[in-house]
Amino acid sequence: MRTRIALATAMTVASTSILLTSAASRDGARPSSVPQPAGTPWALTADRGDPGGGPGSSVVSWSPASQLAGAGSGRGFRSLSAEVSMSAVVQRLATTAPTTTVPPPPPTTTTVPPPPPTDATSTATADWTCIRDHESGDRYNSPAAPSGAYGILHSTWASMGMSGWPYQASSSTQDAIALDLYHRYGWRPWSTRFVCGLG
Repeated sequence: MRTRIALATAMTVASTSILLTSAASRDGARPSSVPQPAGTPWALTADRGDPGGGPGSSVVSWSPASQLAGAGSGRGFRSLSAEVSMSAVVQRLATTAPTTTVPPPPPTTTTVPPPPPTDATSTATADWTCIRDHESGDRYNSPAAPSGAYGILHSTWASMGMSGWPYQASSSTQDAIALDLYHRYGWRPWSTRFVCGLG
């Protein structure tokens, strides 16, 4: 209910402002500063017979509706309310209404999963597990010769620039040397490749 009352009040104010401005700009009229009287139906009119305004001038003012009903064209009264349509009032209110800006949706991010490990990039594959199982029982500290998890000969270990014995190196170092050998020779350094179906 309050919304309807507020809208009606706003439309009345806007309509009055448009009527006064329209009449003044078209006829050279001087809008009246007197507010609309209360108690009796009044209408906004332009009186072309104003002697103090000069030739062709008119005054925009409020006049009793009863006078307008009986006034002829000789008195120079004409109603201005018919000259401004309701669509102009609605358009005036629409241009002054606050606008709501809808924020754009947040950008979406797509996570690309890493590629699965292969024998050439990681020793965490089924093929490498099979090699370790048959070479050392998957024990990195196996001291048997050849030693370590991958059963690498001491001479091969030394040829790769390593010191000591393979089983004495960390698991990450043994994994790195095994991958290096694979990149150079494939599965050939391991005779157990046939058992694992890698021959």
